[in-house]
Amino acid sequence: MSDSAGYVSRSSLNHYEAPSTILTPSHANFLPLDLSVDWLNDQLYILGQVTHSTGPRWQVARCALDGRGLTIAVAGILTKPYHIEVDPYNG
Repeated sequence: MSDSAGYVSRSSLNHYEAPSTILTPSHANFLPLDLSVDWLNDQLYILGQVTHSTGPRWQVARCALDGRGLTIAVAGILTKPYHIEVDPYNG
């Protein structure tokens, strides 16, 4: 889950577990807007808004489900996407 302050957290669906933060605004220089999980490869994809000198830009980042290995998959999107969805079977 993500919140409007820019934090991305995880929790268990099998049993109660307090959410633990996996990404903070200081780790990721963007505001998370949407999340999608590639459950075959244990990757979290994050659609985020980046503050740019010429106006807002959007990007898709990915990391492991525990927040490690954050990398930018697609950057410089000029039109605001409202949703992302990962297709684990077809890549």
